Amino acid sequence: MRTLKTAILAAIMLALAPNTLAQEPQQEALKDTIQASPQDTIQASPQDTIQASPQDTIEEAPAGPFKGEYYCREHGISIYLDLYDESILIPNFEFLGPVGGYMRGDDDSKLYGTWMVLKHSIDGKRATLRMTNDIGSDAQDIHFTMLNDSTFYYKTSGGNEVKKAIKHKLYKIVGEMTFTRKQPRREARREE
Repeated sequence: MRTLKTAILAAIMLALAPNTLAQEPQQEALKDTIQASPQDTIQASPQDTIQASPQDTIEEAPAGPFKGEYYCREHGISIYLDLYDESILIPNFEFLGPVGGYMRGDDDSKLYGTWMVLKHSIDGKRATLRMTNDIGSDAQDIHFTMLNDSTFYYKTSGGNEVKKAIKHKLYKIVGEMTFTRKQPRREARREE
């Protein structure tokens, strides 16, 4: 499988020298085995394009510990984060544009409303999140710490303002929870 960087390098090399590769048979055989190291850089202009066939596959680059979907089964709460690129659109709040993440419950009895990341900082295996609810009336600092590749520890800081609704009454949720990183869904490949 090619990495994304290798695929881009191959496409750029083919775009820069299409006639040379076609004329020299020994280079034709080499065009699919381009190797790239982590130090390699790619420069491209907006006019550059990459073409791929259905047989080409691209491995996803490691996301980092604070990019993904995390779930606390015990309390029915999900956290969606991308603290690196801030590329997450919150359902029903798309007008806000991409953010660093949000938190919501399976229903209001698990977590009342949607909590959005306002700002964050990352220090090693711990991210500190400043979150606010969807109406902006409450804010909360949360420490989200990676325990291992798939387990994260959630702890509120400075009290707890995060609530759930039970029979039309608001109650604070627990201040400490364990979340598990969900594996990304991969589309099934068809064999032809």
